[in-house]
Amino acid sequence: MIDAYYQNFEDHYKQSGKYQYMHNLFEPRKFVKLGLLEDKKTSRDCVSCQNIINNVFQDGERLTPTSADVEILDGFLYMSIESPLQQPMRVLRLHRVEPRSLAYPTARTCGPQQLDIALLRKWIDRCQASHGSECLSSTISPPSHKIYLIDTDVGCLVHKGADCRYVALSYVWGQNTRAQTTKSNLPALQTPGSITAEAEQLTIPKTIRNALELVFLLGERYLWVDSFCIVQDDEDTKELQLSSMASIYANAYFTIAAAEGKDADHGISGIGGSADARKIDDGMFRLSNGNQMIAYGTGESALGSAGYTTWNTRGWTFQEGLFSRRILLFNGPVSWYCRSSTWNEALRDPTEDLVEPVGLRPPRIYQELALREPKWPDLDHWASLVLEYNKRKLTFDADVINAFSGVAAIFQRHFNGGLLWGIREMFFDHCIIWRPLGALRRRRPDNDPSRVSRLPSWSWAGWEGLVYLQGFRTWIDRSVDSIYDGVYDGVHDDDYGQDELQPMVEWYKSKTSNANASVLVSVKNTFHSIESAHRHKEPEACPDGWTKKTNPQGKPYYINESVPSTRFRLPIPLSNHDIASMPDNESRFLFFRAQHAWFLIGQDVRLHDWQPRSVKLSRCVKLCDPLGKWAGSLMLHTSLSGPLPIGESCELLALSLATFSTDHSFNLGLDRELPPLYKTSEAYKFYNVMWIEWESGIAFRKAVGKVDKDVWDQQNPRTIDVVLG
Repeated sequence: MIDAYYQNFEDHYKQSGKYQYMHNLFEPRKFVKLGLLEDKKTSRDCVSCQNIINNVFQDGERLTPTSADVEILDGFLYMSIESPLQQPMRVLRLHRVEPRSLAYPTARTCGPQQLDIALLRKWIDRCQASHGSECLSSTISPPSHKIYLIDTDVGCLVHKGADCRYVALSYVWGQNTRAQTTKSNLPALQTPGSITAEAEQLTIPKTIRNALELVFLLGERYLWVDSFCIVQDDEDTKELQLSSMASIYANAYFTIAAAEGKDADHGISGIGGSADARKIDDGMFRLSNGNQMIAYGTGESALGSAGYTTWNTRGWTFQEGLFSRRILLFNGPVSWYCRSSTWNEALRDPTEDLVEPVGLRPPRIYQELALREPKWPDLDHWASLVLEYNKRKLTFDADVINAFSGVAAIFQRHFNGGLLWGIREMFFDHCIIWRPLGALRRRRPDNDPSRVSRLPSWSWAGWEGLVYLQGFRTWIDRSVDSIYDGVYDGVHDDDYGQDELQPMVEWYKSKTSNANASVLVSVKNTFHSIESAHRHKEPEACPDGWTKKTNPQGKPYYINESVPSTRFRLPIPLSNHDIASMPDNESRFLFFRAQHAWFLIGQDVRLHDWQPRSVKLSRCVKLCDPLGKWAGSLMLHTSLSGPLPIGESCELLALSLATFSTDHSFNLGLDRELPPLYKTSEAYKFYNVMWIEWESGIAFRKAVGKVDKDVWDQQNPRTIDVVLG
């Protein structure tokens, strides 16, 4: 059956006379049930299916009675093999091994030892010649200062302007810190011949040696590698270089992403005269008609995907991949990613030879390849990047701010106020109540659990794991059309929409915990002043560049000429190109006055299937007043299976008052057994609270949550002075 189906697939492409990716070429979707695998195993008419089964199921693996389907989707032929519940479903993408086709992708075999340098050069040249400014230009300016580059022609460090054409390397350091530039060896590394693939006097990790050779083979000259091109013990220049990481990767000619292996000694397979065997799982088999086929995985195990690699889980590589405009990804077969195309060494793709990049697939390596500089204080975007970054691993917890500094630098001038330990001061009242989306680990010096952390407990940077900063209405007007897609890892920012948030705290910061009032610095949380001024007195005339409009329901919104596709609730300051304050990563203590009260930890909150997936990842528990009556909920930092301190007293601080509309109430992480009053009212009023514990007179965050306003007020809360560390 699959033989005939694949023939129909080929005939359809040949008749169309052109190559397309989108599945609207096939309406309705072509879908055929092949039946039970056990039946296919013995049927004389299912030789092709048997070959696929034998290819998919490894030797010795028990074949269980289950089903298989085949379908055409997005212009590819897929076979789905459904397994029992304890086994994941396997989805294969099938390609025929044959000479190049102008109609559809065909498989091509990869060399087991050496990769095809000419093919890589072809990709680079095709993108350079055909893809135009979409791939070639960066919206992020090059660094204004000179940078060190490795000159592969002469084999040493050179000091060049950042407008020089260079290739950047993204790789995993691991524990290898042997070869790096310091103030003491900088002169020696500027000597010709000191940094080469064959250098013996310097212990260069294998990945960097292979990258040096690859750059030379591709006909390029300069390579940027962080361990060599940043003077590691020069704190003055190092901070400048780290904040320029976004510019460095965004303006590289392309980036080599060495995604294989766990550290810098793994190397880049396929490079070098004595290259190691490459990990090429081509899954080749034959159909009964004699055609050779190759089956590739999909999803995280897809051909050319960074997938489950160590590289794709490390904190430092996040911004390196995020800002690169074009990437050569090494993970088994080599892949090319740019803004216009995705090509792979194991697939002969017709678009490799197209002059015009029409109808090409978008890149899949990241949600957004080559991050563009924002044009306004987009907290949604900032929150999505924090969420993706903070789940990644760092060899040293202390690097959490530095490894994100390139992202911070790009966003900095578009937010009034500064950046305080990864939290935007402009939205401080909103972001201080960030919530966990699962179990978090406290980050500590040298990753030693017994040591006190320098990283503040109130910042997401002090914890490793999924966190989410959003959950409130800011600038974007989502009441009209679908003007902003805010979906990040299953979380939609409207799922937790707070219709209004009123600050209850004046925040001050300090580098020390015993600072007196005269040296405290105010946190510039300006969002509320901007919104309040507009709410109480709408401007008679729009500021320059803004236009006021009205939606079909009669509700006003605003459009700015620089971002015409986005609708705003109010005209706001979009950016300040003249002022870009430096991030504050020193003031780790917050000083403020807040109401506090005591409550009791209750049972786990019942979570329903229709709640957002993100909520299910979190440990949400009921809060009770001293009499055991419902009061609200807490989002704990612990895992779902960890012990629950039921009945334990917890001290809470009220940080802000929030109003929720009825439409959002089911997503608040609140207990299902709400009093009847809240099931009929149009809005709920809750305090955003923080559970704290004290140590030597300093408070530390344990969790955040929400307490019903009336219940809180009935506790006669006292106002206390707090130092939060």
